[in-house]
Order: sequence, then structure tokens, then C-alpha cells
Amino acid sequence: MIPSLLLASVIVFLFIHLIPGDPAQIMLGDQATPEQVRELRETMGLDRPLAVQYGKWLSGVVRGDFGNSIFFHEPVLHVILDRAETSVLIAVFSLLLIILAGVPIGILSAV
Repeated sequence: MIPSLLLASVIVFLFIHLIPGDPAQIMLGDQATPEQVRELRETMGLDRPLAVQYGKWLSGVVRGDFGNSIFFHEPVLHVILDRAETSVLIAVFSLLLIILAGVPIGILSAV
């Protein structure tokens, strides 16, 4: 299972880097100077080789550090946990509906 997760993470990481556009340029906007873009790329570690970026990202994930959300400007783990309660509630409610509908249908099918 771990090799599959590692392979999936490598594939996703590489696909994310294939997306056109420079994340630093997008974050700063069109009015940013090349110096500002370069500084942000250095701060974010985007100037390092892909293998180094992946290793740093993977070590963070293992420690529970998923980085910071560009959109929400807060740690990604906080964003995930804020929405986890609603997701779990929907999953439990769906499971209850499936059981309430599935058991009677199964009994009727067996008889």
C-alpha cells in the first residue's frame, strides 16, 4: 500500500508542476516586478530542483504539515479540518439512508 501511495503522490506532484503558469507570478499579479517574483519563488522553494521540492513536501506531509493554502492564507490542515465535520456528517447520514433502504430491499429480494 505504501508504494502505491508514494507512486500516486509522485504522479500528482509531477502533474501539478505541468500546469502552465508560474505560481509566484500568479500570486503576485501582473504588476509584480521580476525581482519580487524571484524572491517569492525562492521563499516558496520553487527555484530548487523537482526532486528537492518533492522531498521537502513529502517530509512535511509525513509530519502533518501540508503547507499553506494560497486561497485561504492559512495552513491546509486547518482548511481540511474545518470542512471535515460537515463531510463526516454527510457520510454518516448517507450510510444510514443506504442501510435503511438496503436492508429491506435485501430482505424482499431473499424472500
